[in-house]
Amino acid sequence: MNEVMRNILATAILYEQEQYMIFKYLDSKHFTGEYRVIFKEMKNLYTNHKSIDPIVISERLGHEYIKTIADLSEIDFIRPNTKEYVCLLIEDYQRKQAKSQLKELFPKLDDKSQNARDIKNSLIEISKIFENRTDLRYKTYSLRDTLKEIYSEQDEEAKFIKTGFKKLDEHILMNKSKLIILGGRPASGKTTLASAIALNASKEYKVLFFSLETNHKGIAEKIISSYGKIPYLHIIKHNMNLEEKIRYEKTMEKLKSFDLGIVEAAGYSVEEIREKTLQEGADIIVIDYLQQVNDEGRSIYERVTNVSRKLQALAQQEEVLVIALSQLRRPEPGTNKPPTMSDLRESGSIEQDADAILLLFDEKADVKDRDIEKQERVLSIAKNKTGILGDIMYNFYGTTQSFTEANK
Repeated sequence: MNEVMRNILATAILYEQEQYMIFKYLDSKHFTGEYRVIFKEMKNLYTNHKSIDPIVISERLGHEYIKTIADLSEIDFIRPNTKEYVCLLIEDYQRKQAKSQLKELFPKLDDKSQNARDIKNSLIEISKIFENRTDLRYKTYSLRDTLKEIYSEQDEEAKFIKTGFKKLDEHILMNKSKLIILGGRPASGKTTLASAIALNASKEYKVLFFSLETNHKGIAEKIISSYGKIPYLHIIKHNMNLEEKIRYEKTMEKLKSFDLGIVEAAGYSVEEIREKTLQEGADIIVIDYLQQVNDEGRSIYERVTNVSRKLQALAQQEEVLVIALSQLRRPEPGTNKPPTMSDLRESGSIEQDADAILLLFDEKADVKDRDIEKQERVLSIAKNKTGILGDIMYNFYGTTQSFTEANK
């Protein structure tokens, strides 16, 4: 196992994006000798949000570790096999623990005075060593303890994630572990609405916006236009006047404290989205949009079904709020009926997997020569596990790419 330990430590130094997996699942007990000492120092740096710098580690541990740390820094990987190495170390540790406990149990098997039930219980405890206790999918929650937990929370104020839109927050109780679908036909404004929700939530939470179609500047341009009330076309055409430039700079200063990251995610799979989410420690992720996420499947229907189910699992297992945008089927030519959940493109699984489904609708999409300055949108709450269904009216301002709730 020395080679595996060595490669894990080298990966932690050379590949920052792999560190979250190493330090989430491994502890110093999984290492031996000098590798244990080095890992412990690395994890200390990581936990305190400091760079895992080999020089800093050498200085802290002393000259006797300098050569080993230098060797680790010089290993050249084509591609780190972190997940496999982590599993190997955990399994090796589990085997050693089981072997040690079995050695203690063997004499009891020959001792007739030992109670058979006690021996059986000891064997059960040994078998539990091989359970993956960090994976909550394998944990059973007793009803008694769960009810106690719920009751103990009643004296605390219930806290939900705020979208910045009052009526929406009253109807949809958003919190971690949920999958929210925001559907809309092309040009309905779903990306603009989603980016506004992401920005508002980032006042209190770490938010990642995974954009699978638009680059990071495209998303940021919508955000600065909406929040700063600066004409969108003036920004993208580099045609801001002096007053707009001053407002742009003031808006930048206001947004400095917002914790929002934009990821250019074209070609990403759910697994890659999960890895990035854990690396960044995100509380909320927005995916624009679901049908563009990469996955295996013999058909588009099968691929989107896999993506939907994996996003639901991601939300629950990693305790993050997932807001995934979805394309809706285009209406028949000459018609513009309000969308329903059956219009979610490519998969009926989306309807099953989501905790809430919101459908954005432009009632006057067929009207030509409309006023871009102010239009109406309907946000239909088509599914809601924790509240009522219904419609919320919005005003959409195309000039500044912004939404406000209408007084209706």
